[in-house]
Amino acid sequence: MEKLKFVNGKISLAEGEGAGKHHMVIEKPEVEIFKKDKDVLLIRTGKYATEVIHPEHATIIIPKETEIEVFIQEEYDPETEYRKVMD
Repeated sequence: MEKLKFVNGKISLAEGEGAGKHHMVIEKPEVEIFKKDKDVLLIRTGKYATEVIHPEHATIIIPKETEIEVFIQEEYDPETEYRKVMD
């Protein structure tokens, strides 16, 4: 697994989304994010919770001492087969 690095206190969960708006994880102590697979991320929190923010959605709280997997969704398009969902 590749450990991802926070940039300016955030990590984008899905690069290149359609409208240029990204789901971002806010950096907190002991929060780590790993790329497990091409479309799977692992978020691990320690003593502190963290947040996933997006300008068009409610904030999602990831509780302290939690490990979750994030799957980048795909959708079927008859012209291009499968593609990542654009937000």
